[in-house]
Amino acid sequence: MNKRSHISFALVIALLALPLAAFAESGHNNVVWTKNQSSRTGLYTTKNNFITQGVSFNVSALYFYGDLGKMGGFNVNNLSGGVGIHYNHPVSNHVNLRFGLNAGLVRANNTENTIPTDTTRYDIRKFHSWYIQPSFGVLYYPFSNAGFYLTGGVAVTASIIENFSYWQPMLVEGANQKQMVEITNGGKMTYGILPMVQLGIGYTWALTPSWALSAELMVQQGLVHKKFLNLDAWPLDASQNDKGIDVGSEYGAYTDDNGVSHVRWNDGWVQLGLTVTYQWRYCERCRRINNYDGIRGRRR
Repeated sequence: MNKRSHISFALVIALLALPLAAFAESGHNNVVWTKNQSSRTGLYTTKNNFITQGVSFNVSALYFYGDLGKMGGFNVNNLSGGVGIHYNHPVSNHVNLRFGLNAGLVRANNTENTIPTDTTRYDIRKFHSWYIQPSFGVLYYPFSNAGFYLTGGVAVTASIIENFSYWQPMLVEGANQKQMVEITNGGKMTYGILPMVQLGIGYTWALTPSWALSAELMVQQGLVHKKFLNLDAWPLDASQNDKGIDVGSEYGAYTDDNGVSHVRWNDGWVQLGLTVTYQWRYCERCRRINNYDGIRGRRR
């Protein structure tokens, strides 16, 4: 390469470097993009490190609080569990969308394992129900440098109710007064579907640049309570039980022997769980969210 070529090459380099030098003086030096995956932020980042694309797996303990759950205070027989897998997608510097698929068991039991004789009781029941639940929610991290978040969402829960036993005061043939009669599913499964809302709080800890652990407390509440729109088969349709009778009014309410009307609670549960999340930092969506004017940054 001759002297003239050296001068031309140096001139081209200088012209290309000029815009970068000008940008370096623009006051945005505190924002840095990097391809170093072991760095704190990764290639692209938002203001909160937990707002990024990722997949997560969670395990939870569930406590059912529907018609059975509200009777007699805490009942260990109402505890069960579930698992879920989720995909997180960022939409702002503080918000992730969460798409999930969950499955597990809900159950309740307030029977005393004896034949009940109190004909004023309409709440002696037990059931267990397997469920699968697609869900959509929002994770809102209000603080830029903290893992605390609020969450809300909607879900549709499909339940497979394979075992229930409800004791009901009824007039029976040959008797002149009500007796307690056990109504069961007769060895066959029944089904339900329930739209639900989800509300909760949680906290996320960074384990590594890509892995995070979250603890979350959530309430999941059914929006309706009708035949086939529930988790526990109550109210019962004639096709769902061995006696072939309708039990409970359309919305599950009943009137006791004193003429007092009782409105039944919609089904739901309280959920306490742990979630492990893998976040990938090469997140084009994250870059667009945090795309300050003119930022290109330097690598470190």
